Formats: sequence, structure tokens, C-alpha cells
Amino acid sequence: MHEVTEGTVHVETLTDEELKVLIGQAGVSVTPHLDALAPGQRAMAEEAAFRSLSARGVASRPDIRAVVTLREAARTRVSVVRTTGGRQSFWYGHVVDGVLLVEQVSQDGMHHFALADATRLGDLLVRAAVHDLAGDASGPGVTWANGPEGDGPPSVVERLGEPWIRADVTLCHPADPDPAPQVLFTGPGGCWWADTDWCAGAPVARPMTAVGLRSKLQQLAGPLRETPSFLMVH
Repeated sequence: MHEVTEGTVHVETLTDEELKVLIGQAGVSVTPHLDALAPGQRAMAEEAAFRSLSARGVASRPDIRAVVTLREAARTRVSVVRTTGGRQSFWYGHVVDGVLLVEQVSQDGMHHFALADATRLGDLLVRAAVHDLAGDASGPGVTWANGPEGDGPPSVVERLGEPWIRADVTLCHPADPDPAPQVLFTGPGGCWWADTDWCAGAPVARPMTAVGLRSKLQQLAGPLRETPSFLMVH
């Protein structure tokens, strides 16, 4: 999913192990490559990353220090787990005092960082979560009875067309630090939106127009652009 997006400034690409060395903890985003290694291999990978960062002088660069500080300071964060074609990628928007740090993570553990104005959050979230050629859906809602670990409600998946995208969107902020994800299904055959609070019972995937779904995402992102942060240097 990594791409250079208009209105963002690419800063750096770091591996799982480089990021772990710089931060000193697991952090707020996934580390898919590092997590797949055995403990001994993980330690060797982190040692090699430390030597590489030291040799290149990366840790002392002002832009890298800014990335690490912004990432760990953010108390407002949007995450997207994007599944398409059996593969996953991950998108994070970390918001700090009007600045948006975008972090895109590939399945092989590459973290691509870019900076943007926080007013771009809604646009970039829509780009990350919604199929470019998403169509309109209509009809009754569909109960998602087969559990959150599957692709989604079978009758919805069948109607999406190929390729389709499932996006698990989580919007965290100080007033709601651990919200349930919103799950979006988009493809040429239509758009569906499900609020997935499984404690309240099986969610319902509701059909939407592509314009309506994009607008709803923008509305949800809007207040997050202004949420104040508390500097404390996933």
C-alpha cells in the first residue's frame, strides 16, 4: 500500500528492528517481520539494526528524532488494517498539535514515514481505507454472524466484486483510548459499514453509497484533527 501521496513529505523508511532499537519498546504499530522471528533470531536482527543505525548516523538525525517523538507523543491515532487479496498492510495516522505523522507498514515489516498537515487526516484516511473504484450498495443490512476473524459476512463478500478491500478502522483519542473498530467492506460491487462491538452481539453490515461512506469517514476524522495531545516521550 506504500505510495507517495500528494500533500505528504516522505521522511524515512525503517525496518521493524530499526524502529524497535530507536524506540526501545514494541510501540504502537505492528512489527510483522520481527514478530515472526524466533527469540534468538530477533535479538540478532536488533543487534544488526543497531550497528547499521550507528554506522549511518540515523539515530542522531533531527528528522528521525522528530518522527520518534511525534509517534510516541500522539494520543490521537487512527489505524487501518487493510486486507485485500489475502494480504494485509497497515496504515497509521499519528496526530500531534496540528501535525500528522503517517506510518505505512508492509507485511514484510517496512515502516514508511511521511509528514502532513493534520487537516489532511480525513483525505488520507479515505485513501487508505476505501477502494478507489468503490461502487454503491443498497438493500437491508446483513448480520455478521460468522465472527470477526473471517473475511466478513459471506453475502456481502460475494457482492463486492474483485478486487475488494476490508478495512478495520480504529480511531483512538484521549476520551476513547480503546474503541471498537469500524469495519468497512468496499469494492466495485458496493460499500458496507459495520460497527463491531461484538460484546453487544453480532454486528450488522449496512449498505452505503461510496460518497456516503467517504463522507462518514471524513466526519469521524474531523474532530480528531483538533484534539490536543500530551507530550510523553501503540
